[in-house]
Amino acid sequence: MNSKTIFLFVFVITISSFAQIDVRSSMGINLVNTPYLQDYLQENYAQGELVSSFNSAVEFGLEAGYEFDKYQLGLEYAYEMSSFTYSFLTGNYNFEYGLTSPSIMGYYLIKGNGYKFKFGGGVGPRFISIDEQKPPLSKATNYTATGVGLLLRADGITSLGGNFFAFIGVDARYNLIGKPENNGSTIIINSSKDELKMNSLSFGIKLGVSAIF
Repeated sequence: MNSKTIFLFVFVITISSFAQIDVRSSMGINLVNTPYLQDYLQENYAQGELVSSFNSAVEFGLEAGYEFDKYQLGLEYAYEMSSFTYSFLTGNYNFEYGLTSPSIMGYYLIKGNGYKFKFGGGVGPRFISIDEQKPPLSKATNYTATGVGLLLRADGITSLGGNFFAFIGVDARYNLIGKPENNGSTIIINSSKDELKMNSLSFGIKLGVSAIF
């Protein structure tokens, strides 16, 4: 059983263990700074085009939490994805990744009639999968790596009626991820043989809905 499967198993067991839980689903945009990837694309594929320091990525998230007094403990599952494409006479270069980010979360709560604010953070393992397609090849090569990540978050929740609430959140994340590999082969940035790492700093905003059961 791999680490992702273990986390999902714990997530489901946690949801079923408590009589009253706070569940949230969301979608958002992250601005992501990945300096090694920026250097790699700039030196090899951007063809004089400036690669931005921060690039956008889409994130989908799920979270379940248990409240006690003014605090909440939770488990979050987030998935971030982004891609880069450059055209050549021999075909397109494509680099796309998916980052899976499970985290154990802790919050301080400020609650009122029909609203709630949450301030906190979390930590957890990180799993990245990269597909890189180089022209003129039509098949992508897959690279994977694992690491650890930290995040800080502030959420606002307001009632939609009954047990349902509208959610808006902002967060900052730092992920320390190792060198992506494919059967022991890594991605080389430049002639000095520096290896690509997917360490990243990101800032995001999320919208969604939550419910209390």
